Amino acid sequence: LGGSGRFDYVFVACGSGSTVGGLVAGFKLLEKIRGLDVSKTIGESRKVVGILNSPTKPREYHEKRVLTFARRAGELIGLDGEQDIGVDDVRLDDRFVGTAYGVLDGESKEALETMARTEGMVLDPVYTAKVARGMMHWVNEGEVADSAKPLDQVNVLFIHTGGQAALGAYTDAQ
Repeated sequence: LGGSGRFDYVFVACGSGSTVGGLVAGFKLLEKIRGLDVSKTIGESRKVVGILNSPTKPREYHEKRVLTFARRAGELIGLDGEQDIGVDDVRLDDRFVGTAYGVLDGESKEALETMARTEGMVLDPVYTAKVARGMMHWVNEGEVADSAKPLDQVNVLFIHTGGQAALGAYTDAQ
């Protein structure tokens, strides 16, 4: 963690949006526990990036849904959902959805194989391979860096949400 003790970017799959929403709310609560005014850290705190896995609905639809989940979850854990969690806290990326839900494209297959070969991590073709592809793109293209924090000082977390059971249906991914 480069001495900072925290992750700057957290990459996770986004299907229904509930996992991303829960992470946004949870990290906001963590900031509040640490004594930060969370209403003033909207968009500036740890960046949870949800990688969409299906092109069937537009990103804007998912952004509204994730924001609703995050605010509801925030209220359940003692935050003011409307005040403490803003639209800038929701970051979704639809560049890696591929051609259809459940279809393994070449770039996602390459990410799946790279993670297996270099990290010993088994991914599924529907969700986590797309997240790995997105995360690798963000890192390789420098999208996680800025003038305040160069790439070699950025800490990134990949959340593996499971899905290995689906591998049997994808003979070309084995």
